[in-house]
Amino acid sequence: MIDANNLTLTFSQGKSELKVLSELSFHAAIGEIVSVIGPSGCGKTSLLNIFAGLLTPSCGTVKINGSFAAKARKEQLSSYVFQKPVMFEWRTLLKNVLLPSELKSSYLRDISWESRADELLNLMGMSEFKHYYPHQVSGGMQARASLARAYLTDPKVLLMDEPFASLDQITRDKMSLALLDMNKRNQATVVFVTHSIEEAVFISDRVYLMSPLPSTFELILEINFQKERKLELRDTSEFIEYTRILRKKLEGNGYD
Repeated sequence: MIDANNLTLTFSQGKSELKVLSELSFHAAIGEIVSVIGPSGCGKTSLLNIFAGLLTPSCGTVKINGSFAAKARKEQLSSYVFQKPVMFEWRTLLKNVLLPSELKSSYLRDISWESRADELLNLMGMSEFKHYYPHQVSGGMQARASLARAYLTDPKVLLMDEPFASLDQITRDKMSLALLDMNKRNQATVVFVTHSIEEAVFISDRVYLMSPLPSTFELILEINFQKERKLELRDTSEFIEYTRILRKKLEGNGYD
């Protein structure tokens, strides 16, 4: 579903250049959840923006479902979930979830989008709050609505940039479970950027660990757990070993 090869990204400022990404290759199949972790400022968001077709790499190629990233963006094959829920305060949660449907091509306008939005909000445990406005609900509820909105148009690829970072630990755990449950139903390919090693191991089929600039992948770690996961998994020796491997690799790299 995502096939990126030899990605290099360099930013130019006058006569100086900053090489951010260096010959990265990345692959993710249909339905996989793949996390990207690494030191602050190593280019995780830049990589995500390349996948979204918002940035053009200096070298290398990215294909999303067989299309180049920029074309895939125009074809609306992907959804992007930002670090903080982006909610229009004058729209109810339901109307915020429905926003992507208003941007869809005319041939899809006959779909019952409100029924789809109702279903997603119900799956997120938010049905009784759908007519509330963002300022009337908690940050966790806004995050749930944001996730429902991302799945509204049944994207092939879901790009998530530290979407749960501002939440308390209990709510963050609930959102991780909600993401796993939602993706089991929708089978999107998820690229999840996070600073949390535990979060990455818990939700992922595979974890890519980036180096400091110019960034390469220092480690690609396969996570061999079943798709069905419960929070108790974090207490197992296998889970602790995965986190130990990643943490040890990050030591001395400015990770926070």
